Amino acid sequence: MDNIDFFAELLQCIHDIHLWVYDRDGLLIRTTIPQETYLSEELFRDHNTLIREAAWKHSRPSILSSRLETTWIIDSTRVNGEPEFIFAFGPFFIDTMPKKTIEQKIEEINLSLSGKHRLLDMLKSLPVIPFTRVIEYAIMMHYTLTSEKINTYDLHIRHHEYVDPDNAFADETKVHGTYDYELELLRRVREGDLGLIDFMKKNSKSLVVGKLATDDSDSLRQLKNTILVAITLFSRAAIDGGLYPDTAMTLTDHYFQAVEAAKSFQEIVNINLVMQTDFVNRVHKIRTDKSCSKTIRMVKEYIDLHKEDEIKLKDIAREFGYTEYYLTKKFHNETGTTIKEYIRDVRLEYSKYLLKHEKEPVREISDRLRFTSQSYFTDCFRKKYGMTPNEYRQAD
Repeated sequence: MDNIDFFAELLQCIHDIHLWVYDRDGLLIRTTIPQETYLSEELFRDHNTLIREAAWKHSRPSILSSRLETTWIIDSTRVNGEPEFIFAFGPFFIDTMPKKTIEQKIEEINLSLSGKHRLLDMLKSLPVIPFTRVIEYAIMMHYTLTSEKINTYDLHIRHHEYVDPDNAFADETKVHGTYDYELELLRRVREGDLGLIDFMKKNSKSLVVGKLATDDSDSLRQLKNTILVAITLFSRAAIDGGLYPDTAMTLTDHYFQAVEAAKSFQEIVNINLVMQTDFVNRVHKIRTDKSCSKTIRMVKEYIDLHKEDEIKLKDIAREFGYTEYYLTKKFHNETGTTIKEYIRDVRLEYSKYLLKHEKEPVREISDRLRFTSQSYFTDCFRKKYGMTPNEYRQAD
């Protein structure tokens, strides 16, 4: 443990941040923090269980934040894949928390008046460390313990207010960085480079995250704002790469709404990764699919985006500036199928997802996808997939 003790001394040269060492069961072995100041507080002892959970769930560092926004960096040494010793640095704040915010949060805790005053004084004494610096410390801590070099994408983050303790950890992703990095990132989006995600992982160590939230205490809002900027940049780059503008704008609205509705770091990060992959895959498909003209590719995109809506041939023709006769003929010549058949097949393919991931009855899925009746939907599904919708839903 000499290396981690030396690392703790280095950190204390910069911040008043302390080391906590636990056994594999989460029992505290020692700490560099004054016992009479902190260890008598039940509030901090309760974090031992959460710290143990983090170490058992992940072999890479976790960043754990509490309901008072106090934060720990957690990592472990491992034997046969299980924690041997668990280490934590903290508590500290990631962003400056206004005094009023701290007082409001303390009022929600069941403590005596003197206990609340003591806790308030305690929290005021904690160091404030920028989030990017916390990321760097977590990466260095892991190397100190294991000699393994990792990057930002290997870290896990948990915030108590938004995440279920039994399923709480999520990869923390940063998408806003230096100007040169962003230029290269957007170039790869425009070119439909399927290696984009690997590129982001490889280069995430050097990124500097901008501050996009006016409320310093709201780290969830900060992450949301960062991802909203990323969605906008990806959308514009995808349009430059050949994606139909209406498709890009529709996707942008969809991902904006999903981010705003998200209530956890994990949800936001998942949305971000899906968004990145979605835009790049669409551009890649456009740039590599030479079987159809640009017009027919855009018609396909239009149908895919409106598969739950009523789609009329005259509306598609008007959208792309063709007569119904010419567009119908052009579509059939390039795809070997009619527009009506293509719409039906797109809806059938989507119905497979709904049957597996939604609990709606088959009748409601049929109505949702604009089939004239449940029996017609079932007949079409059986002809295409060799089984009924109910049989598909029940199959493993």
